[in-house]
Amino acid sequence: MTLAELAAEWHAQRSASGALLAVEQVRQSFIDAARYYSGFADIADATGQDLAAVTQDTELTASEWASIRPLAYLYVEREAAIVNEASRGQGLEPIGRVSSEVEADIRQIEESIQLLAFSWPAFSVGIPAPAPAPAPAGP
Repeated sequence: MTLAELAAEWHAQRSASGALLAVEQVRQSFIDAARYYSGFADIADATGQDLAAVTQDTELTASEWASIRPLAYLYVEREAAIVNEASRGQGLEPIGRVSSEVEADIRQIEESIQLLAFSWPAFSVGIPAPAPAPAPAGP
């Protein structure tokens, strides 16, 4: 699925329960999470490591989405928390976690993605085989 499809699916599932964000904000959070991930691992559908290659039309494999999803969801939660905190100026009492609490979880997940996503091809240090021993001298 593309990032746009994943964001639309997430938004559709939560809009009935009072999601505060527009689908565009959810989509941008998903793109931001995928761009962060692409700094440590190639996304199959995005050519090279160029951040601009990761767009709303980028297809993710199940494995890529499994790695990116926790961070994407936290980015969305942070955006919702910021909107929720801004409602305090209108006299509403915010519910849920505040953005600083979500930010702490984001830092943890960003650190773990670095370890989970990073890979490097195997290589050999090329230690040469020892030279054969000289034949014993005859009588």
